[in-house]
Amino acid sequence: MKSTKDILKQLGLTDYESKVYIALVSLITAKAGELSQKSKVPRSKIYSVLESLEKKGYVKIKKTHPIEYEVIAPKKTFDNIKTQFINNINDVQETFNSIYESNLPRINTSVEVYDTKDRVVLKQYEIMARTKKILLMRIGFIFPSEIEKFKNHILFLHEEGVSIKILAAKSCVVNNEVVSIEEVLDDLPVDIKYINIPTAQLIIRDYNEMMLVFTENVGKSVSEKKTVGLLNTYSTIISNYVLAFNKQWYMN
Repeated sequence: MKSTKDILKQLGLTDYESKVYIALVSLITAKAGELSQKSKVPRSKIYSVLESLEKKGYVKIKKTHPIEYEVIAPKKTFDNIKTQFINNINDVQETFNSIYESNLPRINTSVEVYDTKDRVVLKQYEIMARTKKILLMRIGFIFPSEIEKFKNHILFLHEEGVSIKILAAKSCVVNNEVVSIEEVLDDLPVDIKYINIPTAQLIIRDYNEMMLVFTENVGKSVSEKKTVGLLNTYSTIISNYVLAFNKQWYMN
């Protein structure tokens, strides 16, 4: 387990700054000499260290004579640090994700195959989690075991402001049991249209990535045992599927 000093160093404090801050938290307010003595930081360094801590938002300088230094409430300090850190992480993630995705079709093969139901479903959720603006889905069947998780993902994306359009069959048969897709999706606050479509699935994310899912049909029933997903990042193919989706959407 890391020490408090090690964690403060990870947050950008020097060794002297960490020592002075730890000392001031226990004193709450103190003069430079007191802090030098308690922290074991040389008197010749204490003023520059305290000025640096003030700039970083850990310390407040009181305009007294002689000058006193007061620690800012740690909760306020570290809440500010957490907020700034999360904002920075989000900015960096968005920047690098954009670079990654713009180069993905050039580097990767255009099609990847997922050959089990669990792998297919996991990849679908990964695609949904990466969605920033637009999610298009065509649902010809849905696995009963995935209904709640699927709906939770859709609700989360909706709350994040993602535009979601779903074309769905009214019902399907999975493992010889009838599933009413219309009833399953009825309470979702997204745009859904019910049409006659094949027993397959399509997911398109931000026009950058798509996945087609097929499963074995036994008579009129879909089987979970043989499920195959085709992941595609080739822009020309994706744009054709987007055109086909929009044509179906506006015709119904």
